[in-house]
Amino acid sequence: MSALFAIGGPPVSLYFSAATEEKEDYLATIQGYFMISNAYVVVLRFTSGVVTGHVLLCAAVGLAGMLLGTKLGNTVFKKINADTMRKAIYAMMAVSGVVMLAG
Repeated sequence: MSALFAIGGPPVSLYFSAATEEKEDYLATIQGYFMISNAYVVVLRFTSGVVTGHVLLCAAVGLAGMLLGTKLGNTVFKKINADTMRKAIYAMMAVSGVVMLAG
């Protein structure tokens, strides 16, 4: 669904949420999935010449935001239980659906 409709994250998130029982298993599985799929896309973009100096500069700025988000996400992750995390996943999927329909 990611290549065809550009909405790969929500269905994958829902699937992994149902396929794993522990929140640590879910986090490791989804991080592994996104690491592999994003590494593939990055290689494709480098080989096709899409990545320029300006794109690398923007990526460096984005990296700072990503590091901050990772720090905050890990703090929240340690404090919530698996049931609350699943409810948050479902809520974010609902928000994503509304945004897609409105857009």
